[in-house]
Amino acid sequence: MTTTIIRKKRFRSEKAAPYFFISPFYIIFTIFFLIPTIASFILAFYKWKGVKLPKFRGWGNFEYLFFKDQVFWETFYNTVFYSAGSVFITIPLALLLALALNSASLKLKPVWRIIFFSPIVTSVVASALTFKMILNNEFGILNYGLSFLGVEAIDWVESSATSKWSIMMLIVWRWTGLTSIYFLAGLQFIDKTLYEAAKLDGANAWHQFWYVTIPQLAPVTLFVVVIVSIGSFQIFEDVYVFYSGNSVPLHAQSIVVYMMERGITQIRLGFGSAIGVFMFICILLISLFQLRTFASNVNKDTEKSFIEKILSKVIDFIANIFPVKERTSKAKPIGPIIGKISLNLVVSIVGLIALVPYLFMFSSTLKSTAEIMTYPPIFWSKNPNWDNVTNLFTQWPAYAWIYNSIIIAVAVTLLTIFFCTLAGYAFAKYDFRGKKSLFLFMIATAMIPFPIIMIPLYVIIGRMGMMDSLMGCIIPFVAPAIGIFMMRQFISAVPDELIQAARADGAGEFRVFWQIVVPLVWPGIATLAIITFVQSWGSYLWPLIILRDDLNYTITLGMTEVFALSIGQEPQYGQAMAFAFITSLPVIIVFAFVQRYYIAGLSAGAVKG
Repeated sequence: MTTTIIRKKRFRSEKAAPYFFISPFYIIFTIFFLIPTIASFILAFYKWKGVKLPKFRGWGNFEYLFFKDQVFWETFYNTVFYSAGSVFITIPLALLLALALNSASLKLKPVWRIIFFSPIVTSVVASALTFKMILNNEFGILNYGLSFLGVEAIDWVESSATSKWSIMMLIVWRWTGLTSIYFLAGLQFIDKTLYEAAKLDGANAWHQFWYVTIPQLAPVTLFVVVIVSIGSFQIFEDVYVFYSGNSVPLHAQSIVVYMMERGITQIRLGFGSAIGVFMFICILLISLFQLRTFASNVNKDTEKSFIEKILSKVIDFIANIFPVKERTSKAKPIGPIIGKISLNLVVSIVGLIALVPYLFMFSSTLKSTAEIMTYPPIFWSKNPNWDNVTNLFTQWPAYAWIYNSIIIAVAVTLLTIFFCTLAGYAFAKYDFRGKKSLFLFMIATAMIPFPIIMIPLYVIIGRMGMMDSLMGCIIPFVAPAIGIFMMRQFISAVPDELIQAARADGAGEFRVFWQIVVPLVWPGIATLAIITFVQSWGSYLWPLIILRDDLNYTITLGMTEVFALSIGQEPQYGQAMAFAFITSLPVIIVFAFVQRYYIAGLSAGAVKG
């Protein structure tokens, strides 16, 4: 009788456990993501200044947006420019970089990986401020370098002809390494026998690239195109910080900058939500294109996807120009030797160029503002010192900013790991009612970008009394959909036999999770922890929206505060670069040791779905 009762209790426990495990995640997910998403679509049809009750406006916001607001269409054009430039510049460069890093002929490969991948973990604020100084028309080192070619100084930042291209330089530097990770992961999954067969047919490296690599990378390429397109369509920090938080000129504004200005700054919450809905529609169209392209064909021999048709025509065209020829001579060709030397030389040159922002950041830390603004540029201070660093902590509340960033990043990371691992365990190892629907719905919401929920979330945080607080920067971001997906993938690999054995020994459901499952999925936990910490550490948009007291600022907000003082005062370039350097270096050093986990987490989606 006792055994029967115990079995019934255990059965009930197993039935209730998955709902217990997923409930913390879904409670937070519902309050801080699902409700703001629904509210954004509703607010788009209202006029609301945030004080009085919303007034129904119907399609009025959209009519004004599409037919009367010329500023909106200018920002839309700019955003399309950033998105298209990211696709057509960043992706080819990332593919070439991945091929180089994947080559057995490349020397010092670990060093180059750290150099090219470091922009991934470098704060966008530090990157943007550094690039703004490098591109300065009065003392920037880019104009100085171009002067040797006879090119006159260019006003990269303020000129309408070059401002978007200056931001594009920053985007390419920041995103090329990230994008190359996806390609690098895809290259690892190409069957090596395909290359061996091509070599037996006399194909050289060029033909192997066109006949084997490009076709085999087609799924990853499509994935990357969509990811980069969606990411660049949401561009904000790169543009906003480039102008140090001042009014961003119309010729450089992105849609999210415009949404921030109208929706938050001018408190036109309904109109701002309408802009967010339009963004969602644009991103949805991009995603539908992805689904259409990835859809399996009934007969692949007679019917090809859109991208495959394009690739096949390009490959056929190249093949007609450079036909494959059988090798008749047995003499050892000199081409591979020249290729190895050229590869290492080109990677070294590109690697040194990629290092320029970091070298500039470090050298400026040891210079006075006068030395930084000297032209021709002084590459090394005549009297190098650490005054910028010491002044940073005596003249500014830098300790508080660093403390706040650590608290936010650590809290978001720990809570995200706990909630996502709990829910991931439930979806991986339990069968319960609604499991498939809940999981698919949650994954589907991952395509909804943050700017769409930004305005309703701002209202919710204000109503909950978390405005201008660290808690307001933490709670909304501890339930990311991608976190559950990642942990579910790792936990699925844990043998069911171990779980059943633990239950047979009398272990409760939470004890099984904590003592059996968690120790076996440390690589997955490490991956999620690194990705979450890096994103939280460099967060800028949300802290900018809700934090008011400078003692509550994070590092990213403090950095822009140091860089852009009140009007009429001299910007503290040296102190800003010192802040950028001392807050970027530790993250890069840690990243150098744990990059394999970070890369594994980022590349999983590219090669698995």
